[in-house]
Amino acid sequence: MNDESKAAIAEGGIKLIKWAFYVGVAWVCWSLVPVGSFRPTDGRRTMARYDLTRLKIAMKGYYTEFERWPPIADLYPELMGKNSRGIPFLEINSRSKLPWGTPLDPWFQHYVYDGIVNDEPRFHSIGKDGIDQHGAKGSDDIISWTD
Repeated sequence: MNDESKAAIAEGGIKLIKWAFYVGVAWVCWSLVPVGSFRPTDGRRTMARYDLTRLKIAMKGYYTEFERWPPIADLYPELMGKNSRGIPFLEINSRSKLPWGTPLDPWFQHYVYDGIVNDEPRFHSIGKDGIDQHGAKGSDDIISWTD
């Protein structure tokens, strides 16, 4: 082996050591990230809160237009109607509706209408477990009037 070959092998070895060092540093940094910081349910909860806010706004818009709350039996068809300017009170995207237009939460459960409390419409989402634990401590139900 000549001196050039030895220098090339040594240089390649140094590059390998540098690469291994960088991978090690990246691994250490990644291990410092808290485990719970990447939770897919946070996005769904945010989406459900957004949908609940839209339902409340649609209800208030309906009340402003007709000076009465929509009837419970026809709640969603009434909310998908249009105001005097031709703007629908509530538009439901394809992600969150059944063929007849009932909005669903991100876990494909129906939003629950709680009624009018203190002149405010209240809805909640049952959450991922599908069990209505409305108001229970530690429940995953997402309620429109909380944070």
